[in-house]
Amino acid sequence: MSADHTVHGWDRITGAPCSTFRQQRAECSKGTLVYAQPPGRKPLLFHNLTYDTFFDQPIAYRATIRVHAGLIPIDIKTITCLPSDKFARLRSGSGIWAFAPHHNRSYSSDPRAAAAQRLADAAIPLGGRPIESAFFLAAEPQPGQAEETNADGQIGPCLLGARRLDPFDCCFTTRFTAAACAYRARGQHVIPITATGNATLVIDDWSLPARHFTATVPRVPVGFSNALTDFRVGISGGAIGEELYLGFTCDDIEFL
Repeated sequence: MSADHTVHGWDRITGAPCSTFRQQRAECSKGTLVYAQPPGRKPLLFHNLTYDTFFDQPIAYRATIRVHAGLIPIDIKTITCLPSDKFARLRSGSGIWAFAPHHNRSYSSDPRAAAAQRLADAAIPLGGRPIESAFFLAAEPQPGQAEETNADGQIGPCLLGARRLDPFDCCFTTRFTAAACAYRARGQHVIPITATGNATLVIDDWSLPARHFTATVPRVPVGFSNALTDFRVGISGGAIGEELYLGFTCDDIEFL
């Protein structure tokens, strides 16, 4: 998890980093970069990949979200998130190759057409061993996760109820930072998760539908950068050169 992929995200339409005021899921994908390698030398292709991810133990916390105007922090909301081992649902879809301008699966020779094809491409190719592949998966709450975690029952958009600013509930908005802080406090630099889900698998002209290809992968290590433990989203600059941003850090999170 990093600033580019998890904090800012990628615009599914333009391929640029998401705008602060265009955060809705139809336009902006936030998630994580995944590194994988197929078990054999045969190249694989995946469609419709969906995996639910879980911590090795539930986390519960209270968090304060602040707006920072220069050196002045302003508390805008304090939330309580109930114990849950649910982390996120990770899935493929259009825009997963926005981060990779050189990704090309036999796209058009016309640069503009090729860019549009890349942004619409939801397939994940894995070359045969020993090649390791990197691909992006978008994150969203698992079904029922918002109802399970938000103590106040508020499961709509966290910030001012505006999906353009934040399409997720408050416990999901803060969950990646809370997880990074929790495991860093334990002296760990990765978050071990269990992933369970399915995908459509294609090998040459043969395919196996998602309903027949399910898997559970235990203790997948998820790395995180300082951008997660010091979460900031906002607009730099201003009339007097100060920064205006929304943020929260490990100091703003109390584990329960």
